[in-house]
Amino acid sequence: MKHTRLKISKIVDELMNYLFYMDATDIEIRVNETEDYFRIYCKSNYRDQSLKKIQKLVKLLNTAKHEEL
Repeated sequence: MKHTRLKISKIVDELMNYLFYMDATDIEIRVNETEDYFRIYCKSNYRDQSLKKIQKLVKLLNTAKHEEL
């Protein structure tokens, strides 16, 4: 479980960096851990011009993991 928490920490760090890159100035991130999974909640005030990039990011984050990678 410690390894999984480290992965989640890195994901949250990358989300923060990405949102700063999108010129966000108000970022809220919450992480909830259950017995079966982690849930990352992210809310931000990114620019409207960044909407397509954000939608692509959400799609990629919701894609199933490929174990062989």
